[in-house]
Amino acid sequence: MATTISFVAEPSFSKAIEELVERTGLYQSKSEFVRDAAREKLLRVLSLEKHLVEARRLRKRLQKKASFKGELTAKERDALAKSYLKSLEE
Repeated sequence: MATTISFVAEPSFSKAIEELVERTGLYQSKSEFVRDAAREKLLRVLSLEKHLVEARRLRKRLQKKASFKGELTAKERDALAKSYLKSLEE
């Protein structure tokens, strides 16, 4: 069963979508265009989810270190960067 999701858009944004739909004929309506765009975005974010979670974890580590030490040394920044890059290879 379908559910309704609504959002507020600037008139120029809505008009641009409407004109694109009319010009190209790729979509039957603005709603179809927005659904397709939302699906594409969801798939893109899901494919990056592991990396986004790791980046958030590292950001929290950086914030914690920065609040205790003030600033990270170049060596500490390099170690965190290497840790992140290693996690991408796994």
